[in-house]
Amino acid sequence: MREISSKFTRFNIAIFFISVSIIGLFSSRILMSNGMIWFFGLLFVPGFLLKGSSDTELKNDSFLKRIEGFIKYKPFLAQLSLVFIASIGLFYTQDFNYALKILFTYSPFLFMPIAFGAINAFDKKQFILILYIYCGVVFISAIIILINYFIHFDAMNEGLLRGHAIQTPYKEHIRYSLMLCFATCALIYMRIHNYFIWSQKVEKQLQLLLSFLLIVFIHVLSVRSGILSLYMCLFVIGLYLLFYFKKYFVGLSVFLALIILPILSYYTIPSIHNKISYMIWDLNQLRSNNSKNYSDSERIVSILAGVKIAKENILFGVGTGDIKNAMNKIYDKDYAWIDPNNRKMPHNQWVWLWASNGVLGVVAFAFSIIVSLVYKKNYKNLLLICFFIISISSFLYEHTLQVQVGVGFYILCLLIILNYLRGKEIYDENRI
Repeated sequence: MREISSKFTRFNIAIFFISVSIIGLFSSRILMSNGMIWFFGLLFVPGFLLKGSSDTELKNDSFLKRIEGFIKYKPFLAQLSLVFIASIGLFYTQDFNYALKILFTYSPFLFMPIAFGAINAFDKKQFILILYIYCGVVFISAIIILINYFIHFDAMNEGLLRGHAIQTPYKEHIRYSLMLCFATCALIYMRIHNYFIWSQKVEKQLQLLLSFLLIVFIHVLSVRSGILSLYMCLFVIGLYLLFYFKKYFVGLSVFLALIILPILSYYTIPSIHNKISYMIWDLNQLRSNNSKNYSDSERIVSILAGVKIAKENILFGVGTGDIKNAMNKIYDKDYAWIDPNNRKMPHNQWVWLWASNGVLGVVAFAFSIIVSLVYKKNYKNLLLICFFIISISSFLYEHTLQVQVGVGFYILCLLIILNYLRGKEIYDENRI
């Protein structure tokens, strides 16, 4: 009985809630939100209520000590910048309701760093376990999507020719493809470093197999955002293998794969062939000034409209809640041929921040990224680099952080990595 109760420590319960949030990321927004809220709520649970806490743990488990863990770690503090700058935008916004909706979406940037700061840093084994949980959930979701794809094979491939997408959780195919890419990078990262928990022989083969299958699935899913992120990450991984690990054959094989993969996938995977055909046709419509009701051209128009707003409100933007009304005015004036039902918000996270909160908004969010990378030379960590390649590249053609799933993916994966890197035991070690 004592052995069972000793498992109910603050740290183990926190890992459970993190796992619940990860599962919710691919299955249920409610589950994801509840996992995060429960995780944050753990901050307020007194140590004496946790039966597994020893006398020593209780002495170091005061509420102030838990808050101190957040305050002392600069990358956690830096994540508040997005909420801070959006809150300032409340003072000069007209549409207060829409502003509050945006702030609610950003709220994990406020409470999740505090929640992570209240627990201990992950050691290597705990970090690998969480990565395995994430990759396992991703792989299960991929299997379900593939089964559905093959059941409706002809219909879905036909839909890709009309700009539709293969069905994914929440119909968030772009953000889902980014999550797939991160799982692939996590598996490759563990394989490169020989990170194992149970059986080196089994896990070595499992990491290779799952990463290969996810690479194939990313191409079958045929979301350009995910494919582009994957290629950029593989390019960086190839550089690390060549110049840091001195694994010349493996590194050159990665670069060879980057040349072969696009050609091979175009001629062998129907979904990606159809997707590229539609993209070429869609862009031709834009060149012919016929961007009405076509997905790619509408995205480009939304970015152009957002840039117009940003140029007219360079320093402070139009206000956190007024970007929607400002976009409608630009559409009415310059892009009236686009159906009001198909009007999109700026499909670029940087443009969104610039238009709503000005240059200050862009600088504030960029500051959080820079601090996360440079603090204690975190930029040496390959998985963190891959994560930011995936995220920042998506910001160029998506407003990734304006929806709950995008925020959940970004803040969960980032803080999991940062919580591992803040461990004192690895400050003086190689952080690659």
